[in-house]
Amino acid sequence: MSDEKTMQKNQVSRRRFLQTIGVGAGALTLLNPVGLLRAQADETIRIGVLVPLLLDQGNSANRGAFIAKDEINRSTDKVLGRPLQLITADDQALPQVGAQQFTKLVTDQKALLVTGEFLDEVMLAIMPQIGRLGVPFVNTGSATPQTSQMVKGDYEQFKFYFRVMLNTEVLTEDTVAMAAALLKEKMGLTAMAILAEDGQFGRDYQKFMEEKLPSVGLSVAKGASLRFPLDNRDFGPFLAKITDSNAQAIIIAFAFNSGVGFVIEWASKAAHLPVVGINVAGQAFEYWKDTSGKVSSHLYADAATGATAVTPKTLPFFHSYVKRFKTRPIHPLFTGYTTYDAIYLIKEAIERIGTPPPPASDSSATASYRDQLVDALEKTDYVGTIGRIRFQGKNDRFPHDPMLKDAEGHTLVVPKWVQWLEKNDRGLVWPLSFLPSDVQQKLDEQWKAYRTGYQACSGAASCEAQDLKQLSQGLDTALGDNKETP
Repeated sequence: MSDEKTMQKNQVSRRRFLQTIGVGAGALTLLNPVGLLRAQADETIRIGVLVPLLLDQGNSANRGAFIAKDEINRSTDKVLGRPLQLITADDQALPQVGAQQFTKLVTDQKALLVTGEFLDEVMLAIMPQIGRLGVPFVNTGSATPQTSQMVKGDYEQFKFYFRVMLNTEVLTEDTVAMAAALLKEKMGLTAMAILAEDGQFGRDYQKFMEEKLPSVGLSVAKGASLRFPLDNRDFGPFLAKITDSNAQAIIIAFAFNSGVGFVIEWASKAAHLPVVGINVAGQAFEYWKDTSGKVSSHLYADAATGATAVTPKTLPFFHSYVKRFKTRPIHPLFTGYTTYDAIYLIKEAIERIGTPPPPASDSSATASYRDQLVDALEKTDYVGTIGRIRFQGKNDRFPHDPMLKDAEGHTLVVPKWVQWLEKNDRGLVWPLSFLPSDVQQKLDEQWKAYRTGYQACSGAASCEAQDLKQLSQGLDTALGDNKETP
């Protein structure tokens, strides 16, 4: 089966996540033929990629992994002279299926290690299997802090687990810092509503936001910290509660839910309230069309964009992705960047050991090699597309999560806040340090104009909505060429 066919997406309803997790083995699909795998057993280094292929997030991750694999296999040295083979498995966004697929990747497909994942519930279901089987897992999409705390609580059992992206608590801390600097100081907004999906990620995000917002002088509007069912489509009642409160902006947490229904209803019922936060589906370039352009002005966290050179590797990867893939998602989501980076840091870890892995049939030697991989991964110092990746130590705050800063205080990995603008454009607007100084000044002028106009509106919703629209237009102009465009 070709790589392109491996990465085709079946449009399956998100409601499947909410159905029973009692799925028979016949429903599990590994996307590489076993016969071919065994024929190549001694010549390739096999890495499992475990993702939800029914979601853009899973497809983007899988594509990022294949771009990295193909680049490595085209190089002269490959990985200590051996090519990589990726074995993709679909977790179907279901915890039980994810755990079963992980076990199949390791026991049947003989993957040396596994990377990927997205939903926290699925990642947590896999964790016991990681410890039981002693197989490294490089998480590129799930944010729950519980996993790194499991490493801290029982290092010998869970030392095999690593994460390339930032966890939910760190994401909320960054959201709070951004809200204090941008919403409060530059735009003059202090009362926040919180709208989060009722899954592991949303519950954690809401809890941390409620705890941390007051520390920077921001309040949570009374009666406006809300959770909605994962498959919710009608956001009218939630928006009614928010608009009835004194909220001046909405902070959202959408991972599983696409948020399309929310965006469309927001545009007709609450367009005077700026929207910021986490909306993973909103990272897809197709989201403009999904929402009929109503997402304009929304500000979402992301790992990188196609318009900002976070590192020298960011834009080359972006351009490789858009050149290669012409079906949805045509631009990488955060999982595309993080999984691309994961394949490369795995390559470097194997090269750090200095010898290729033993035959998979030698279970004792393979177990020993996986222990060496843990040691090698702990020494990671890799400049990827999202920043410089170093893992925290076993006694640090979040073991085997990325370090945020080095000993000298230099930023290593940080969320990038990307604003939907006019005409299907997206642009990074925070942190300002990623932008040229003249662009920073122009953005400041737009936020200052919004603050002045907002104060003059004196609470008139239609006036505030017009000011927000003008802000989006002004930011679009101010960013100039620093935008991701169709």
